[in-house]
Amino acid sequence: MAAKITLWVMMTLLAIFMVITLFIYNTTSRGIFYEANARYMGLLDYNNEHVNATLKSAEVAVANAVPLVEENLTRPDSLYSVVKRILALNPDIVGSAVAFEPGYYREKGLQFSPYAYREGQEIRQKQLGTADYDYHTMDWYQTPKGLGHAYWSEPYFDTNGGNMMMTTYSLPLSDSQGRLYAILTADISLEWLNSMMEETDSINNSERATGNAHSFIIGRSGTYIAHPDRKRVMSETFQSHCKETPDTTDDHVAHEMTIGHRGSTHLDSQGRLSIYYAPIERTGWGMAIVVPDSDIVGVAQGVGITIVMLMLLGLVIVFVVCHYAISQVTKPLTRFAASADEIARGNLEALLPDIATRDEMGLLHDSFKTMQASLIRQIEETVSVTQQKGRIESELHIARAIQMAMLPKTFPPYPDCDEITIYGLLSPAKEVGGDLYDFLIRDNRLFFCIGDVSGKGVPASLVMAVTRALFRTISAHETEPERIIAQLNDTIAEDNPAKMFVTLFVGVIDLSSGSMSYCNAGHDAPLLISKDDGRVELLAVDSNLPAGIMPGWQFSRQETVIGHATTIFLYTDGLSEAEDSRHGQFGEERIMAIAQAAKDNGQAEPRPLIDRMAREVGDFVGEAEQSDDLTMMAILFNKL
Repeated sequence: MAAKITLWVMMTLLAIFMVITLFIYNTTSRGIFYEANARYMGLLDYNNEHVNATLKSAEVAVANAVPLVEENLTRPDSLYSVVKRILALNPDIVGSAVAFEPGYYREKGLQFSPYAYREGQEIRQKQLGTADYDYHTMDWYQTPKGLGHAYWSEPYFDTNGGNMMMTTYSLPLSDSQGRLYAILTADISLEWLNSMMEETDSINNSERATGNAHSFIIGRSGTYIAHPDRKRVMSETFQSHCKETPDTTDDHVAHEMTIGHRGSTHLDSQGRLSIYYAPIERTGWGMAIVVPDSDIVGVAQGVGITIVMLMLLGLVIVFVVCHYAISQVTKPLTRFAASADEIARGNLEALLPDIATRDEMGLLHDSFKTMQASLIRQIEETVSVTQQKGRIESELHIARAIQMAMLPKTFPPYPDCDEITIYGLLSPAKEVGGDLYDFLIRDNRLFFCIGDVSGKGVPASLVMAVTRALFRTISAHETEPERIIAQLNDTIAEDNPAKMFVTLFVGVIDLSSGSMSYCNAGHDAPLLISKDDGRVELLAVDSNLPAGIMPGWQFSRQETVIGHATTIFLYTDGLSEAEDSRHGQFGEERIMAIAQAAKDNGQAEPRPLIDRMAREVGDFVGEAEQSDDLTMMAILFNKL
């Protein structure tokens, strides 16, 4: 016995130590990843501000030069001084041009574009448009012209202007009649972007385990603008790199970056990497930092291993001490075993061994003595309790009958209504349950619902009764399903100390057109079984909160059209989560397969469908005890 107790103690301690270790590790890891997210997203924001500040200065320089361009329009050669002035006042700008519309100055020919550019420490000028370089076809000219507003071009390597990788800010210029006459530009070299990202990598890799963190920038089309591997810059795209991996997460990240989203995620197939990404707002480019998870949690893992080793050493010490102490304490138990045998044989006056100590063994002696005196009294009380239990069971049977009487039980319920056929079934897991279904016709509309109250037994049955009564009352004057659930939600949540709630699906079908509006409050999606086109599919539903959790919740409304000869099959989780003896669940796939088979065999009408579903789930569960209330309702709509 001492060995068993010691084993249980050790197993308990081991389980506690494991839980504590996992808790500490998970908490620490979450904290580290949270801090890492704040760190790397903050670093991206810092770089973003740096980039935007550089680009903003170029935009301001171009905007300030517009009046000078307008003043010198009658003296085209003087425009060279304007673009040179832009470069002189802004060291970040490596080139600037006033690119005029074709033939704007007849004496200058078809192309005229005064251009200033940096060459070393000097600012030079030239005519940009040549026979070999038609700037009118360039992206930096065509796109802002078509858009009618300023535009940052995709990065490109300019061989006729700045002879470097650059991006161009283009500002359309229009005359007083609103006619475009030129594009005023500022070229920004992108070499500093690689330097900035290299500095970012240097920061991220300092004091890291692997030093494999890296950052990059991509353009709107996904082309690398800055990357540690310079061979990829302007020659590869992030998307092409993602296609080389089996993981689809990086494909999603590539899409997110190209549409200007920000966020972070893990790339499992690439050795557990974390990627943090954010847009550069002014240009639509994307910037990202990739960090191995081992760099982020490496310190926590080392600390965790040390803690585990210390705990294991402590367990060995505890085992030795516990085994010795428990062996000494449990020796008197053998004598108590003999006395217990006498009492078990009916000798309630059997002598107990004397215990001199006043520890737990002394308490055990006193407890045995008290037990002897209590057994006779308890036998008498057992007889009384048995009688009371019989009365309670009788009352529960009556409660079950009352509850079942509250639900529709006459089928077909509307024999004169040819548009619909309805059948429902409810089987509580206990004497009474928390599932419900109901329906009524008002103003040529069918109002119906199905729900599942949290919990089981008498409390759930009371909430079920209230919910069904509220549905009937509200549906008598309210037509919109989301308003029915909203009013029902506010009523249940108003005075709900037990915090019970109801998953609920409410639908309203216009019997003349088949148009159905519906609202789902955390319930399983119904099945639509179409006889005409042969489809069996889940109805698309919003999840929403269950009713009774939060007063004032805005429930969403959805609409669809129910085709002719279509059956709506509704159910609670007592069907999908029904368990067999090995705790396997019935599942939605099996439900859809049975519905498909029923349709193919001409059994998709409400009663045959529900009868077949009940047989199938009964065969699946077998001898296992029913774990939850089982409720199904089917509605066949025949549009006349």
